[in-house]
Amino acid sequence: MIVNDAHRFSFVRIPKCAGTSVRVRLGEFDTSGGAFSVSKGFHPEIGEIDMAHIPLLILKRFFPEHYEKVLTYESFAIVRDPFQRFSSSLYQRLMMFSAENVRALSVRDLEAASEDAISVLEENINSDLMPYGFIHFQPQHTYLKCDGAQIVRNVFDISDLASFFTAAGAQLGVAIEDVETA
Repeated sequence: MIVNDAHRFSFVRIPKCAGTSVRVRLGEFDTSGGAFSVSKGFHPEIGEIDMAHIPLLILKRFFPEHYEKVLTYESFAIVRDPFQRFSSSLYQRLMMFSAENVRALSVRDLEAASEDAISVLEENINSDLMPYGFIHFQPQHTYLKCDGAQIVRNVFDISDLASFFTAAGAQLGVAIEDVETA
């Protein structure tokens, strides 16, 4: 997540939806002191948590001052086709938690990892927060909506990053250039 108080800007980072590209270009505007830029954090009530990818309901419960900023500032997010995102999430999980080189895994290993991820998703279907090692599979809508209401006002598809950076730059009062498309 990126928050800029001076320009009343908030970017809610959905896993596997160009968040690194956004942080590279907009990180300097983050007035939260990078509070939401680390992948591995710890919260006394939640335990291990990916601080860079916090769903809105969790933000509301445990970081209410930042939730209020998403609610009242001009808010932005980027979404992605769920099937493409699943593949990217699976690859990310294997990169982070597999002892083997991901590129060396067999088709059967990849199928087993997919089945494992799907099993965890099914077990946590009604959970507000996926287990730490599966945060990249957290449903996208949990970053856009809270308590049934759409909170993030400006939602862009990953295929149109140029429009996102134009709108974000306008809110921040700068031109964001050199944007590649996904």
